[in-house]
Amino acid sequence: MTSRMPAAPSADVPCDVVESWYASETDADEVPQTVTAQLRSDEKLLRTDLVEIMAHSAATVAAGQFRMAQAASLIHDEHEEDYGCELAEALGEQQSTPEDFARNAEIAASGGDPRAEYGLDGLERAVVEVGAVLSIPPTQARALIMTGHAMRYRLPHTAAMLAAGRIDLRRFEIAVRRTELCSSDALPDIDLRLSEAIYRRDHMSTSRFTAMVDAIVAKTDKEAMKRRRERAQDDRGVTIRPDRFAPGQAKLTANLPTADGATVNARLDAMAAAVHKADPRTLRQRRADALVALGNGADHLECRCDDCIAARCADLAEADVPEVDPADADMLDADVPESVAPDADPPESDLPESDLPESDLPESDLPAATDSAATGTDETSEPCRCTCADHAPAPAAPPTTDPAPAVPAPSAVIHVVANQSTLDGTDDEPGYIDKFGVVDADTIREIAAAEFTRKVGLSPERAAEGLAGLKYRPGKKLQAFIRTGELSCCFPGCNNPAWSADLDHTTPYDHRHPDHGGTTTVHNIKPLCRLHHRAKTFNAWRDYQDTLGRAIFQSPSGHWFVGNAFRGTDLFGGLRTVPPKPPDHRARATIDTLYERLRTGEIRARDREYLRNPPPF
Repeated sequence: MTSRMPAAPSADVPCDVVESWYASETDADEVPQTVTAQLRSDEKLLRTDLVEIMAHSAATVAAGQFRMAQAASLIHDEHEEDYGCELAEALGEQQSTPEDFARNAEIAASGGDPRAEYGLDGLERAVVEVGAVLSIPPTQARALIMTGHAMRYRLPHTAAMLAAGRIDLRRFEIAVRRTELCSSDALPDIDLRLSEAIYRRDHMSTSRFTAMVDAIVAKTDKEAMKRRRERAQDDRGVTIRPDRFAPGQAKLTANLPTADGATVNARLDAMAAAVHKADPRTLRQRRADALVALGNGADHLECRCDDCIAARCADLAEADVPEVDPADADMLDADVPESVAPDADPPESDLPESDLPESDLPESDLPAATDSAATGTDETSEPCRCTCADHAPAPAAPPTTDPAPAVPAPSAVIHVVANQSTLDGTDDEPGYIDKFGVVDADTIREIAAAEFTRKVGLSPERAAEGLAGLKYRPGKKLQAFIRTGELSCCFPGCNNPAWSADLDHTTPYDHRHPDHGGTTTVHNIKPLCRLHHRAKTFNAWRDYQDTLGRAIFQSPSGHWFVGNAFRGTDLFGGLRTVPPKPPDHRARATIDTLYERLRTGEIRARDREYLRNPPPF
């Protein structure tokens, strides 16, 4: 293979000379731009064009990832073929008897390799080669080969969506992992349904994509959900080990069923949130301290604000003061003779030490147990166990001070959404746990039957009951209905859970004239996390909600994005019957005109700045 590229210049030639040399000695139509030249051309582009470059690059990367994984799978197939030919040539007709097969099976069952004497097998050879090409460790090379096999044999239609840039490699791997327990008979149908859902929907966050995959699996292969539940029970465990990359720290890893993990996570959140706002620790630090407190047997987290620390110090100081028996108070107030004053030496007795009364003996010389004669009982007799007046124990004196009230343990709350038919056992439709995703029907029924579980019925009619939309803050029923209809923050790509997000009015609420627009209804409210809520409020992002409930966002550069391509209404059909959306008010047109004017002015100002001060700055 010959190359038309002339010999490269020496290494000590400056970079700008190298670029000019390539431009003069080669054909510009056949040789692509150098990376540096491409970077310089991108620096002259506006943000609108750079967004398009990012989208195109993401699709190109997805197609490249598809081809790379497929190539790794094909390399493995070729190595397996070569390995099989080598074995056949080396063995010939040997080891073909039933006894040979039985002996090899015993070796394999004990963890050995019956073919170890013939070198690496086909998979190991492929792992070595792929790892060398990509400079990755064997575990990653093996995972890439397995992903390539899934693209070719298990989910070919979904892999086509990766090749077309509709999803990325991470989402394809999610689909592979969530379908690994599906039966071979149901897998082709799942593959078709999943590829169709990807094709007709816009891009979505990983949490929504995972929920979509789980929903398709639950409807197509119900036995897979049961197998997943059994696998979660068998694989549960906790590991605590030193962190190799952070000296002085330990790393804790826990594999728990979804419901148990949600319960533990909610308990840590509740304990971390129960302290005062002046606590100097971050939320992450408080959650770690709450976990340690649970390990020490505590059910609440001590606050570390200045007031709480001072109060605990005061309690410790009071606890160190010795308590005085009221019967001895008079003796303490009496006059002490000079002969027995603390500073005076005690008078010496003429009696020998053995003849002194026990009250005068040093404390170390007192007997360890009370003499039987002093108690009036025989040395060998059993102590009296009767309840007569002479032998009944004296009642304990009541405490002089009231005990400190126990600090109540903060209540942990997890939000679970399910159909009433699932709770009744009429069907096995899956449910959804906030932050953790889709769970099987048996887990939902166990949670509903647990103690301290509070069931709240939701319906579109109850959510809109008694609400005219003229209040700024939505009622509890409407809040729950809106959060249930979404799986996470509505902003594109965001995975923040809906139950911890803000509720944002799409059309701003008019506090002076509520009847002029921006009503508090299900068609005008959506969950946004604090970051994206602030971006919409202060950074010229515009948002809309159509009659289907989709949240559509427009960036300051003019690009459009769908934020909730898969929603809770796709999981629970009863949430779709929502009241009709009221017509847009004329105030909306005024707001749109204002936004457009501000955006146009910003773009013009930026263009003038580029012309006045072109890059490099």
